[in-house]
Amino acid sequence: MKIWKTIPPSPSEPSLDEDDEPLTLEERIANWTENFKYEFDQAIENSRAWKRYKRNLRAFTYYVGYSTAHEEPEENLAELQLFYSTQMPFFKKLQDDLHTQIKLNGQQQEIITALVFRHLTEQLPPSPYKGKTSSTDRWQEFWKDALIKENKDKHLGTHPLTNLHKSLSGDRRVVDARNAITSTSQEGAKGHLYRVGVELFSTLSTNIHKYNGGQGVNGGVYIVGDNQWGKTCRELLRTLVPTEIKNGEVDWDAERKRYI
Repeated sequence: MKIWKTIPPSPSEPSLDEDDEPLTLEERIANWTENFKYEFDQAIENSRAWKRYKRNLRAFTYYVGYSTAHEEPEENLAELQLFYSTQMPFFKKLQDDLHTQIKLNGQQQEIITALVFRHLTEQLPPSPYKGKTSSTDRWQEFWKDALIKENKDKHLGTHPLTNLHKSLSGDRRVVDARNAITSTSQEGAKGHLYRVGVELFSTLSTNIHKYNGGQGVNGGVYIVGDNQWGKTCRELLRTLVPTEIKNGEVDWDAERKRYI
């Protein structure tokens, strides 16, 4: 039996005359495979998925910056490969510059934080305060009195430092029964709130001096980041954020009364 009689010819394959030599099995399979591939490719190109792929790839080629996109995916892919090899170093530099700027902005925000909180430590104590006139001395005396007042009012839960004291040191206080500052070891190793507060003006000044490189009270300057401050100092600064605001400005007299 002849092979060409067992495999029907495809529509694109010419019919054989009686005098023609019959095709071999390999030739018939090759013809059938070629026609099958053609019909398969045609079905793919007419499918919704393929049309969507071509449309999306063309749109993406426009999106990355090419003014002209092609109809066929192969040409668009070649354009994207060229773009990747020539333009990506430029975009990498942009990404590096952006990362540097974000880091710089973070450092600048920490300096703004240090400045506004040092201003707070200068404004909360009256001047002079208990005979002290320097900013450091006035703040340290004010801080001691604030802790003494907190110890006295802790059962009321109204003092700004009460919740902070509980979270850092539990029930331990550096204030004794006579309402006087006693050994700092009484506060416990967990908090160190007294020591951090006493040294706060110096800590803020040090951070300002280390730096070498239109917002209102609620506009973001009183933001305490996590990188530059120790935990106790960070939580203390967040507790000290002013709440007595009049006409967009801190009412320092009212703010002072919250503490002493």
